[in-house]
Amino acid sequence: VFKASSSLNNFEKMEKWHGKNAIVTGASAGIGVGIMKELARNGINVIALARRKEKIDEVVKEFGDGLKGKIHTHKCDVSSLESIKETFKWIEECFDTISILVNNAGCGFNIKALDTSDEVTEKLDKVIDTNFRGLVHMTREAVRLINKSSDYGMIINMSSILGHKIPFVKVPVNLYPPTKHAVTAFSEI
Repeated sequence: VFKASSSLNNFEKMEKWHGKNAIVTGASAGIGVGIMKELARNGINVIALARRKEKIDEVVKEFGDGLKGKIHTHKCDVSSLESIKETFKWIEECFDTISILVNNAGCGFNIKALDTSDEVTEKLDKVIDTNFRGLVHMTREAVRLINKSSDYGMIINMSSILGHKIPFVKVPVNLYPPTKHAVTAFSEI
């Protein structure tokens, strides 16, 4: 698990990655936007993925022309293995290899996991499929393309403080913390 101090410049000398390809999931909002911009600012070509490609395109337009790396956007729903496979087929056809994967996509709902309604069941499955199952499948596909590059690469799995310790507060029992615990355990193995 990558632990940043103040910016992505601290994770390693950026020159090594200049001109290489990085995938960022969840690139349409929040932390994903910041990661995408920082990588491209430092000369890394970013393959920005999200369920809402139009949102990434809007954000990229706001960046202007001051970035050293290129940003390529593509629709990918990491909760769907079919979408992941299609996306990696496209990435391999267009870019051949990658060097970095930032598993940033995630979701959570304020629900009670023990509620047996169909609506809650759908949301629970979405949390598991996005936060953990999708991260595993993205990593498996990324490792294949990193190995194809004949160079080492980097995989950054975004977790949460809730992936390490659950505070004792009255909150609905939901699956966000367990999926983030799973991300931590998967990263460690």
